[in-house]
Amino acid sequence: MKLSIGVTIFIICILATAGELILFLLSGFGSTFTQNFGEISGIAKFFIYLMAITATIGILTLVSALIEAIVRIKKISFVILVPSLIAACYYMYNIDQKMVAKANTMIKNLSTMNMNGVTAKVDSVRLEMTPDEKAYVPKIKILNLRAQQSRYDEPSVYGEIRNTGKQALAKVEIKINFLNAAGHPIASDTYSPVAATSVVGQPDPALMLKPGATRKFGFKPMHVSAEWSKKISAEIVNIVLSK
Repeated sequence: MKLSIGVTIFIICILATAGELILFLLSGFGSTFTQNFGEISGIAKFFIYLMAITATIGILTLVSALIEAIVRIKKISFVILVPSLIAACYYMYNIDQKMVAKANTMIKNLSTMNMNGVTAKVDSVRLEMTPDEKAYVPKIKILNLRAQQSRYDEPSVYGEIRNTGKQALAKVEIKINFLNAAGHPIASDTYSPVAATSVVGQPDPALMLKPGATRKFGFKPMHVSAEWSKKISAEIVNIVLSK
């Protein structure tokens, strides 16, 4: 491989990586604004792999072309490039598997803490609603609740939350129950489709669910098993009214 070809491929790969980064950001923002949070993890993994592979090809091609130009042995760059690319892909795959295993361990530890009551006290405080908030719960409707595969073939939960009352909502927390074929709950997750808290911890009016407004939501469930029949039910467990 000529050095000029290696340099050209390297530049093309760098430009392609930059383009993939832009697409990654646009796709992530699009999923956020449409409340399809269940797809974000799949988008992230796809584009991270794509950017890593593209950048690796560019760097290895340039390095291989430089070595061939120095040692002056024809086509040695291909002998170096192909095994190096395979090794790099295998290395990235191993890193991904280790990260998944670490995440699963963290989730398991958090579940164990919950069962031991370490976080139960926090949950009981968080779920304590005022009488006005309890009376307002029937005015909040969960619509079009469904479980389906995301565009990246991951099981996700989608739905809409509607505020039929006359007060703005700073927070709505729902509990999703995952049912087996007999219709019995086998696991559950909590999720907040409305969480109007800014980075400084104060309610953000722009993120609140206004009276009469409807908001789409979606998320990837974390605590499901093979028994799950893709049937779900939901209930509102906590709300915070705007002051």
